[in-house]
Amino acid sequence: GGLPGGIGVGGKPDDVSKDFSALNPTVVLAYKPNDRLSAYIKFAQGYRSGGFNGEATSNIATTTPFRPETINSFEAGLKMTWWDKRINLNLAAFHNHHRNMQLSVFTATSSLASLLQNAGSANMNGVEVEMSVRPTPALRISGNFAYLDASYSSYRDTNALGAVVDVSENRTIPHAPKYQAALNVDLRAFEGSGGDNLHLIFDARHTSSYFLYAYAKTPTADFPLVPPSS
Repeated sequence: GGLPGGIGVGGKPDDVSKDFSALNPTVVLAYKPNDRLSAYIKFAQGYRSGGFNGEATSNIATTTPFRPETINSFEAGLKMTWWDKRINLNLAAFHNHHRNMQLSVFTATSSLASLLQNAGSANMNGVEVEMSVRPTPALRISGNFAYLDASYSSYRDTNALGAVVDVSENRTIPHAPKYQAALNVDLRAFEGSGGDNLHLIFDARHTSSYFLYAYAKTPTADFPLVPPSS
């Protein structure tokens, strides 16, 4: 698709367009030695299409497309069960490498405006644990825990002098909480003869703090309009 560009010859608007396409493979190898244990390794490639900043305030920013973002994801995990499948435990570890990350970058003209740009690349490493226990037919307890270690390997931004520099050590990663946890307890307190049941349910969730934008960890003179994280 396209969108109106600059004013061309004769006062008519030019059209700019860009096609994006990709083939993203997924490969899974699984091994199940018995009914209580299974293991797997997985590779998957994710893709986010490029596009245009249609609401940008300058003609150049409006007509210059940003590139697609790709993710190479590696994951390994175990699935285990005991006690006639009353206890289930799932473990997973992953490594995601993001290239050409699409991030909202604050512009050099106003700290209130931002553009979606290919700021850089990042690595996301983490582990996830899920467990459920059913000690009686009427009671089920389940929970999960996730840990994420996210860091930029590069982050290119334009400073006040117009130079493109790597500020990967001084930018936060948006929407990347370090910890997430959840607990659910489901107790069937009453079971009627007609199939009507009364359940008492307790549900708790926790997510550690995270950033909404790529803020500056420490304010610097060459990026005066980038808001600090604190």
